Amino acid sequence: MGLFGRSKESGKKEVDQVKTAEQIKKEQLQNNIDQMEKEIQKCTLVLESRSMEIGGIKTEMDIITNEVKAAKEELDSLKMEIISSKAERESYIEQIRKAKSDLEMIKSQYSQRDIDMIKQQIQQARDELVSIDSQKKKQMRRA
Repeated sequence: MGLFGRSKESGKKEVDQVKTAEQIKKEQLQNNIDQMEKEIQKCTLVLESRSMEIGGIKTEMDIITNEVKAAKEELDSLKMEIISSKAERESYIEQIRKAKSDLEMIKSQYSQRDIDMIKQQIQQARDELVSIDSQKKKQMRRA
């Protein structure tokens, strides 16, 4: 027997029981740690997967962004061409207006009688040219 009236065997049983309780606690803690490690591994895999997805999406967004930039530049270029074409068109319209105005002014300067006289003179000149041309042909045939 021991000092306090207990046998050594009962003290040993208590130590075994304490160790067993400590071992149980240790095992529970180890199980908790193992579960946490598994959860961390799962979370790590999910994060890696999400990171890869985000990387793919970023690449797609970069491509689309570049396409949008190119389309915007083309649009700006086309707008400039349209503005230039409109200015050119307005210039042509103004030239046509001026030509019409000049024509009206010329028409107003000459009376119909003058116009008919000028037409008659033009016809006489043509007739003379035809006559001269036919005389040349006759002389060439003789020669």
